Amino acid sequence: MATTELILLSIPIFFAACLQGSIGFGMGMAAAPFIAIVDPELLPVSIILLAIVVSGVVMLLDRSGLDFRGAGWALAGRVPGSLAGAGLVAVMSSALLSWFVAATVLVGVLVSLRGWAPRVTRTSQVIAGRSPD
Repeated sequence: MATTELILLSIPIFFAACLQGSIGFGMGMAAAPFIAIVDPELLPVSIILLAIVVSGVVMLLDRSGLDFRGAGWALAGRVPGSLAGAGLVAVMSSALLSWFVAATVLVGVLVSLRGWAPRVTRTSQVIAGRSPD
């Protein structure tokens, strides 16, 4: 990967990290499309590693607000979801992966614009892989 591509990728990754740090999610949604355009083979490992670093920094800075019970339910869904995602990446072609990522982001944006807000339950936490705010 050329230095120019790395510099260009750093811009959306920086904003995605800010989004992740401020609202708790969004790293993959905001950065993955740009990474997929530059080099689809970097997905999903780059997003997972970046999200781990950002989440770790946020955890250290805001450790008084940790919710271990909620995080446990979210982790119960996040681990198998990450493994399933890695499996899909292993079997999908780069072109199909790019379209899949783009379509997933667009569906997420459309659902968000329609104002859908699911109730926070244990089941929704496991499915989303995220604990409530």
